[in-house]
Amino acid sequence: PDARPGSRYLPLMPPLRGHLGMRYERGRASSRSWNLGTALRAGAAQRNVGDFETASASYALLELTGGLRFLVAGRFHAVTLRVDNATDTAWRNHLSRTKDIMPEAGRNFSLLYRVSF
Repeated sequence: PDARPGSRYLPLMPPLRGHLGMRYERGRASSRSWNLGTALRAGAAQRNVGDFETASASYALLELTGGLRFLVAGRFHAVTLRVDNATDTAWRNHLSRTKDIMPEAGRNFSLLYRVSF
């Protein structure tokens, strides 16, 4: 339910959120290794809203990662592929000012190349 003026709740209070993940890594850390990971990012519904705020639904998002790490010329190189919101779930961040107009980003792919020195 939408709040009307005179609500007893504070405005812009985020709902309970959490992030739980696991990662598997294989190989020698000194020369070459690879890893796979998955995570679940979730948020509870927020129904206790302040003045001029709207409620938001709960959500659960799946994240996937995989990468390689290797040593070249004494420097570590890492290549990582990441998929955020892998199930393309439509979700809304309670603290977003545009949540009533449009949802947050859907499925997102990232490719990262990093050199450590």
